[in-house]
Amino acid sequence: MAKLSGCPQILNVFGYDDATHSYLMEQADMNLATYLESEIDLSFEERLKIVMDILHGMSYAHNHSIIHRDLHLGNVLKIGSDYVICDFGLSKDLSIVRSMKSSYTQKNNHLFVDPLALTDFTLLDQKSDIYSLGKMMDYIFTCNAPTADRVFKTIVERCICRDKALRYSSVDQIIADMENTLNAQSEEDRKRGIVSKILNNQYDVQVQEYIIGLVESDRLSKFIVANKLQSFWKLILRFESVYQVQILRSIETGYSAATGYGGWANYDIFATVAYNLCIHLPDGEPKAIARHILEGCANIRYYAQDLLERLPI
Repeated sequence: MAKLSGCPQILNVFGYDDATHSYLMEQADMNLATYLESEIDLSFEERLKIVMDILHGMSYAHNHSIIHRDLHLGNVLKIGSDYVICDFGLSKDLSIVRSMKSSYTQKNNHLFVDPLALTDFTLLDQKSDIYSLGKMMDYIFTCNAPTADRVFKTIVERCICRDKALRYSSVDQIIADMENTLNAQSEEDRKRGIVSKILNNQYDVQVQEYIIGLVESDRLSKFIVANKLQSFWKLILRFESVYQVQILRSIETGYSAATGYGGWANYDIFATVAYNLCIHLPDGEPKAIARHILEGCANIRYYAQDLLERLPI
C-alpha cells in the first residue's frame, strides 16, 4: 500500500501497528455495492465518474507492477464524491477462491472473478483484473438504470472475452478507448445539433463552418437531398456574397448527381432553392448561378420550368 500511496484513487493507509497487527486507514462513507443498491437516480455522468476513478486507480497499480486479484464492488469505497480502491492484501490461498464460489456475501465477488481462474487462483493475473473491470463497468452502468446505456458495450466485451489473448493488454488502453468513444459521441451530438439548426433555418458560426465544410468536401448537394432542404435558400441569404458563390457553385456542379437514380423529384428541391434565390438576391454572380441551376432543372422537370417562366426576363 505504501507503494500505491501516490494515487488519489487508492485508499490511503497511514500506518501499521505491529503490536495489534492492525492498519490505520482512511475512513470511507460506504462501499460501492451499498451505494449502487441505494441510489436509483444516478446520472450517466456520475456512473462514468465511478468507472473512471476505478480505471485510473487500477492503471496506477498495474503501472507499479501490482495486480489486485479481488476486484469487486465491495472493494471500491465512496469517500465524498470520489471512489477509491481498497483491499490489495488478498492471499493466494485456494480456500479463498472456494469461499468466493460457494458463499453469498454483500460483495458478490464471485460475479467479478475471471472464470478461467476459478479452479486455480494462481492463474489470476493482470488480464484477470481487466476481466473484473469489464464486469464492474457493465454492472455500474446498468444497475438501477432506467435504460441500459451500452455506449461502452464493445469495450466491456473486449475486457471480459473468454480468450485472454483478445482482452486488453493494459488498463491504459481501456481508458484511451473510453475517451475516444466519449469524444466521438460528443462530436456526433454536436453534429446533430448543427443539423437541427440547419433544418430550422438557424444561422450561426457553427452552421456556417459546417456548410462550408460540406462545400469543400463536395457533399453539399447530397446533404440537401438527404434532408429535403427546400428552404435552404433562406440560409444562403445569410452568407456573405463570396460564400454564396462557393455554395452555389457547389450545388451547380453536384445537384444532378445528388438527385440519385430515379430520384427525379429531387430536382424540385434544387429548383425551389434556386427560384427563391433568384427572387431575393440582388443582381450579381450568386443570382446568375442560381438562375443557371434553375434552367438546368427546367430541362428535367415541368415544375422547374413553371418556376423559370415566373421569373422576370
